[in-house]
Amino acid sequence: MSLILQKILAMSSIKNCRLKVLLSLINPIRNVEWSKNLREYALGLDVKSGFRLKFVKPLTNITSTANKCPNRSSMSLDLTITRTDVSPYQAQNFVKFEEKMVTDLGFKYSLSEKAPHILFTNTLTDMGQLHKRIDLNQLRLIVHPNSGYDNFPLSFIEQSRVPIVLGNEIRANAVCEYTLAQLFERFSSTPHKPQWDLKRAFKRRRIKDLTCLVIGKGPIGNQLLNTLHSLGCEPLSYDPYKGPTAPLEDLVKVCDVILLAASLNQTSFHMINEKILNLCKPDLTIINPARGSLINTSDLIIFLNKHPHSFAYLDVFEKEPRDLPELEILPNVKLTSHIAGVFDQLDQAIIQFEKSVLEDFSALNLPAFRQKYESKLLNNRCRNGMLI
Repeated sequence: MSLILQKILAMSSIKNCRLKVLLSLINPIRNVEWSKNLREYALGLDVKSGFRLKFVKPLTNITSTANKCPNRSSMSLDLTITRTDVSPYQAQNFVKFEEKMVTDLGFKYSLSEKAPHILFTNTLTDMGQLHKRIDLNQLRLIVHPNSGYDNFPLSFIEQSRVPIVLGNEIRANAVCEYTLAQLFERFSSTPHKPQWDLKRAFKRRRIKDLTCLVIGKGPIGNQLLNTLHSLGCEPLSYDPYKGPTAPLEDLVKVCDVILLAASLNQTSFHMINEKILNLCKPDLTIINPARGSLINTSDLIIFLNKHPHSFAYLDVFEKEPRDLPELEILPNVKLTSHIAGVFDQLDQAIIQFEKSVLEDFSALNLPAFRQKYESKLLNNRCRNGMLI
């Protein structure tokens, strides 16, 4: 009498399951009694750096359970997720909905857990001081559903043993739309004429007739480039980390518009400064929804005062909340309050992103998870002693 063990513990990805265990025990001899069912057994598997999978109940019907996914609660995976900070633009019920999503997936949720396994962070989280309020030794994953990450010290990332997932995609479309809205307002703002204008005048410049420079070729920068191309524009781009590029000094001499979509690091800090601005056209338009410290604000104020036909749309600032009366009084500037990435469905988009990450983290082993999220891992942005 022989027993053919065809498949044991074949792992595959399935929604809401940390591990799908497929038990296909095929017995070629019919009517064989399974020796009073299988004895209670426990199976230990290394899953994601120390997770243990355990079955503690007898399997009384191996046939009926062969293709079912074990319930999360049977896997002894009591993982706690902690949200470190909540942004002021998020709705009052954001935490409630986030908690529901987390608990529906079988995790625990806390705003005060001192030794969590997974962190939800944002740009308000002081990652350099986080160890003073949270024990990081139990961490398995950090989810940062934001585009900016200059609150992460390089040393923290280099020493991190866990994946740090960025959520650039969440706001990319919104920031792109904000940038384009300022561009159209500047060059194609429609005049209001309560009375019929016999001249039918419309003084504007088409986007395709402008020389636009996009600085940064991440998710936002690439979307801007694609959109500008679709409008007939032939935009220039600058990103020293994405292949050969002309020097910034040469590019700014010919551009009508500078669109900032870069991250902040040692090389991009104050990249728009007196030297660069002195090379620009006197009617330059600059739009910055990226990071405030990409621009030397003092140098920009001097430039705007000197060139009244120039214009700046600024959504981010070197210090926030801003306190820049000398900038606020200028007629050739429009200021907003770090809102480029804010939209009506933002809370839902954040929660959906977190849900997708948690499902993948649950379903995939660690190498497969890192591979799938390769382009989204902050861990992979350490280059030559800096973050790119």
